[in-house]
Amino acid sequence: RLVMDLNTHGTRESITAALATIRPRPGQNINIGAALNFVRDNMLKPEKGSRINQGIPQLVMLLTSKKSSDSVDEPAQALFEMG
Repeated sequence: RLVMDLNTHGTRESITAALATIRPRPGQNINIGAALNFVRDNMLKPEKGSRINQGIPQLVMLLTSKKSSDSVDEPAQALFEMG
């Protein structure tokens, strides 16, 4: 579930306030591998706020409360290789 694009908030305070409103969704599987693939395929794009084309290192912060129900090795490696 997408909560915010990279270009949604322009200040640390705005991002912090938005993160404080995120609540877990009980009873659902935690598919971190699928989430990492979603980030790679849908969010790390210039039109979504990524500056990868300008040589800016990309950072993905993952907040979770449980162990993943799916594999994370390949999706994490693919993100790492992007930069």
